[in-house]
Amino acid sequence: MDEAEKLYRKIARVNGKELPEEALKIDTGNDAKTRLGDFRDLFKTKSLTRTTLISCFCWFVNSMVYYGVFLSAPSIGGNMYLNFFLASVVELPAIPGGVWIYNRFGRKRGVIVPMLLSAAGAAGAVLLTTDDKSNKGFLAGKIILSMIWAKFWIMISYDGVYIYSFELFPTVVRNVGMSTSLGCARIGSFSLLTSFFWDECILSFLMESWQPCP
Repeated sequence: MDEAEKLYRKIARVNGKELPEEALKIDTGNDAKTRLGDFRDLFKTKSLTRTTLISCFCWFVNSMVYYGVFLSAPSIGGNMYLNFFLASVVELPAIPGGVWIYNRFGRKRGVIVPMLLSAAGAAGAVLLTTDDKSNKGFLAGKIILSMIWAKFWIMISYDGVYIYSFELFPTVVRNVGMSTSLGCARIGSFSLLTSFFWDECILSFLMESWQPCP
């Protein structure tokens, strides 16, 4: 108990807070009545509902964009192996960069702002898409914006959303909240894979079934 009190006082001192001079006491009278939260508790209050929906949205988008960058490497143009290499090696500076951003600007900004920057890069890559394959400038810009810029920022956001979501949910529903958020992430990645699969199937079907006029 003494060690726990010293730790609490150290935490308060580092955060610029003051604890009462009285010794800490642990109330064990309600331990037997404490119950673990379930999925319904995530939507019991307006504030918790908003927290749950925001967390699920962040996980859904981060997972979709993160894996979408990798899956678009063969079709974005240029050398497929170079695209994969760029999308992979850019994670090396993104990880320590994310740690600095979380500590400097906080978890919330460290998740939201990189998501917006990644979205800007993805939108820029779409705007640079052209049917003129000989335009090397547009191709290079598209690869840089998607494989490097968008992947760099979505990596930072994806790492940060783990910490941010964990801190958002109350203790009794933290496991359920994180599990629900991770489920939304899997839905995001799965829906992306499904869209890629169906696009390829439809394209193959049209190419095989279409017959040119004699």
